[in-house]
Amino acid sequence: ETIERFPDDVVARNQLAELLIALGREDEATSVVNGTFSCQLENEASFDLRARLLYHSGDVEATRNLLETAVERFQTNPILKSHLQMLDKGKALPLKSKAFRILDTAGATGADTEEAVGTAVWQGGRLCRIYYGSRQRQDDGQWRNEALEEVRRVLSEDPNLAYAKYLSRELEGRDVGGLDSGPFAIAFIDAMKRKDADRLSRLEKSFSGQLHHVDVAKVFLFGDRPAADRALIWLRQEARSEPRTVSALRGFLRQRFDISSVESGEDFMKLVADNDNIEMDLIESVLAGDALQLVA
Repeated sequence: ETIERFPDDVVARNQLAELLIALGREDEATSVVNGTFSCQLENEASFDLRARLLYHSGDVEATRNLLETAVERFQTNPILKSHLQMLDKGKALPLKSKAFRILDTAGATGADTEEAVGTAVWQGGRLCRIYYGSRQRQDDGQWRNEALEEVRRVLSEDPNLAYAKYLSRELEGRDVGGLDSGPFAIAFIDAMKRKDADRLSRLEKSFSGQLHHVDVAKVFLFGDRPAADRALIWLRQEARSEPRTVSALRGFLRQRFDISSVESGEDFMKLVADNDNIEMDLIESVLAGDALQLVA
C-alpha cells in the first residue's frame, strides 16, 4: 500500500524487499528490487539488495559485476566495498540484512532472544540519550568524546545508519554539504539548519515520499503559505499507509496542535511560528525510521 501511494519512495521499496527476504519469499523480493531498477529509483541499498539476491540465486559472476558497478558509482559506501571484497576472498554473501540476522542468531531459547533484543534496545536508547545530550552539553569535552566514541562504535557495525551519521556530525561539529543524493534524513537536516530553500526544493523532487517534511520545514523556516495549506490538508486527512517518518511527524504535530480547530493555512503558520519545538519535531521524525530499526 505504501508503494502504491508513494511509488517513488525507494526506501519503502527497499524495506519491503528486506521484509520479503526475511520471510523467505526471495522471488517476490527480487521482483520488488527489479521494479526499483526499472523505475530508475535505485540507491546504494538497492544495489546491495540485488547483489545479495543474485548471489543466493547462484549467479556469482553477475553478483561481482553488479557490485563493481555499484562501488564505482557509490565510491564511499563501505558495505558495497565489503561485499565485493568478500566475493574476491571466496566468502559467501549474507542474504538477510544485519537486523534480521541478529534475530536469527539469537538462539532458540527465550533467554537468548531476550538478551539479543535487549542489547538492541539498549543501543537505541543510548543513541537517543546522546542525541538529547548533544543539545544540552555542548561545552562538556569529556562527555562529547565519550559520546563520539560510542557513536563511532555503532557506525563501525552499521556504516549506513543515518541516525548515527547525524550524531557523528553534530558531535564533531562537521559541515557536511553536498548530500542531496545521500540519505534523506541527513540531507534534510543539513538543508534545514542552513535554511537553504533551494536544497529543500531539490530534496522535494528527489524524495517524493517525504513531501510533508519539506512542507512543514518551509512553513517553519520561511512562513510559506502554500506549504502551510498543503500541510494542513494532509493533517486533516485520516492517516493511511505512510512511511514511519511521516507518521511520526503527523503524531508530533497533532500533539502540538488541535488540528480540528485550525481554520486556515495562515492560522497553521502562526501556530508553527509560535512553537519552538517544531525544529526538534522535524529532526526526530525524519530519524524515526532508524530509531525504530534500532529496537526492532
